[in-house]
This record gives sequence, structure tokens and C-alpha cells, in this order.
Amino acid sequence: MDKKRALLLVFEGYCEFEIAPAISLISNRYELFTISNSREAVRSEAGLLTVPTITFSEANVEDYEL
Repeated sequence: MDKKRALLLVFEGYCEFEIAPAISLISNRYELFTISNSREAVRSEAGLLTVPTITFSEANVEDYEL
């Protein structure tokens, strides 16, 4: 069975410790994709660089459950 798909918004200064529990809870049922306004890496509050998987202009919200 295919996993459902979920979008995770990342932006400059996002706080990764706030989203870690949610990621932990849903990652076994959902395939996670990071989304932002561009594919440029964004730096979290603690300095973690994250490269978005998809941009707002590329995303079709109907393809994602969360």
C-alpha cells in the first residue's frame, strides 16, 4: 500500500524542534515533502540547512493529504 503524502513548510528561521514530534508521529504513515517559496536551502533557527523538495508554484495541493 502506498503511503499518503504530506507537505512540511520550511522557511528561513523555522524551528525544527517544534516540528520534530509531528514528523515522528506521521512519518510511518505519510511520505513527507518539504515545501518553500524556492528550492534554495533554508536555515533553521538552530542552523540546520534544509533543501525544500518542492516549491509553492510546483505543488498541487490535491496531491497531498496533509
